[in-house]
Amino acid sequence: VGKVVFTVDDAVVSEDDTPPFTFDASGLSEGEHRISWVVYDKAGNSNNGGPAGFVVDRTPPVAEVNTPGTLVAN
Repeated sequence: VGKVVFTVDDAVVSEDDTPPFTFDASGLSEGEHRISWVVYDKAGNSNNGGPAGFVVDRTPPVAEVNTPGTLVAN
């Protein structure tokens, strides 16, 4: 593999030529997105992958610990 070009929501977000091939999703808005990619070999031949859906959700989980005899107020 020579490089991988990642596209999220029809916009190129990364061109990576060093394995492991990744992209940084930290700048994406919360919500549903679609990713696709094009893999190029060193001769310039290509193959498309995707699309695949994923969700960005930065809302932290809420955990409540209850132990016997302990009152937990919200």
